[in-house]
Amino acid sequence: MNRSGPRSLLTENEITSVLSARFLQGNPYTSIGSNVLIAINPFVKLEKQGRSIYDDAVASFYWNRAPHLTSPHIFKLAAACLHNLSSFENNQTIIISGE
Repeated sequence: MNRSGPRSLLTENEITSVLSARFLQGNPYTSIGSNVLIAINPFVKLEKQGRSIYDDAVASFYWNRAPHLTSPHIFKLAAACLHNLSSFENNQTIIISGE
């Protein structure tokens, strides 16, 4: 999906299609811009290459990489929030909504 211009709006079907495709590829996280993360709970243990996507090595990976070089993940969002809080003293908010 490629939209250009500030007035481009995504339809509900387009958003659902992208989220569905990413989920079926094993990617429960999707970024919208640099500050919004959508997570779909698969109700199963999430692993890549036989390792949990939430272990210490994954956390370190996101902590030590530039955000534009990494894929969407909750650790990426957490690292960005901590960086903005400690470097710029900007207040941070994380909203988690679910069923």
